Order: sequence, then structure tokens, then C-alpha cells
Amino acid sequence: MKKQPYFRSKAILDSLIEEYFIKALTDDKSKSKHHQPPTITGLAFHLGFKSKEQFDDFEKRGRLSLIITQARFRIMAYYESRLHYPSPAGAIFALKSMGWTDKPKAVTKKPRRVKSIKVNWWKPGRNQPRQRKKYNYNNIK
Repeated sequence: MKKQPYFRSKAILDSLIEEYFIKALTDDKSKSKHHQPPTITGLAFHLGFKSKEQFDDFEKRGRLSLIITQARFRIMAYYESRLHYPSPAGAIFALKSMGWTDKPKAVTKKPRRVKSIKVNWWKPGRNQPRQRKKYNYNNIK
């Protein structure tokens, strides 16, 4: 794997990320022909990563991973805001590729435990049980 970019400090990484978002969001407002909205891949390219896998690996294991995660959330927030536009299909696709889902999770019920009580009957005056009966109370409502 190729060597990851090295950031000397948190401040340098913060300034590079902020520079990327300022450029992307001002292009968005100008509605220019070559408009580039903020994307994960665009951010990774701007920061000097050579692949998305390299960027993801840095986010998982890098010493400044929290800053990268916050930048990813800013991009998700941008796509989430695009859901309120007339045709949000692209934003929906992007959010789904980031792990979002539009289907509710199926809730599975835990199986009920069988509860039973052991009852011993004694005939008065004797020390040993006369008969043993086992009752199952699961069907009682």
C-alpha cells in the first residue's frame, strides 16, 4: 500500500479540510458549470490520499481520525440537506452508500422462557411425597 499523507499537526489538517469545504460550498452557491459539491472522494483527493481505501484506513487508525470523521459528518449533513430539494435521488444514493437505510429494522421478539413449578403433595402425617405433579403456567393469561 502506498504511504499515507502525513499531517504535522491537527491545525494543518483542520485548515486543509476547511479550505476544501469553503471551496466546495462557495462553488455550490455560484451554480457554476463546473460545480463540485463536497464528497468523500473529493475530500480524500484534496488531502493527498491516493485511494478511498487509504483514506478509510487513516480514518480508522490515524492519530487524527476524529477530525476526518467530523469532516465525513459534514459531508453527510450536506447530503442530508439535499433531501429537501425537488429531486433528492442523488443525495439518497450517496447516503445509502454511507450506510444509511430507508427501511426500518425488523424487530425480533425474544422467545418466551418456559416457566414451570414443581409441586410436591404430601399426605398428612407422612414424610415422603405421595405423588409429584408438574404444572406449566405458560398458557395462563
